[in-house]
Amino acid sequence: MRPDIRFLALADFDALGRQGEEAGVCRLQSLLLNEQACLLRVTWLREMGRQARSRFPDLVPRPRPEFLERVLAAVNDPGIIAAWRQGTITFEELEALTRAPRALYLAHCLLLDRQPEPWPADEEDLLTETEILTTNRVEDSETTGPAPAA
Repeated sequence: MRPDIRFLALADFDALGRQGEEAGVCRLQSLLLNEQACLLRVTWLREMGRQARSRFPDLVPRPRPEFLERVLAAVNDPGIIAAWRQGTITFEELEALTRAPRALYLAHCLLLDRQPEPWPADEEDLLTETEILTTNRVEDSETTGPAPAA
């Protein structure tokens, strides 16, 4: 496997976005167009999901967030780069796609006009929206009080 394929497949899209969102969006487009890299990332994400489920048996995926449906709808029309530039999808929403193996695979298939292969029902995307994480952190700090002084 060429190193550039691994680099693309295992890219940290959150870090790329902090360096410059446009470069991150373009890198995601490249990932979606590169079958080998995209399937490598999907395989890696699926394995991470299996490991999480084995460690936390009660971990259950929630229904796909609405924003991922909008991202998937934008893949072909107008395209993720154009949709991001128009402000109809955010970089954070695109970055979340890179952590959701089933949605990422569907986006890849949509872009290449391919029929997706069947997906095991027990492997739905484990995805937590950024707002939920932020809210929980705020609530946790409110219940535990301020950090002790050093």
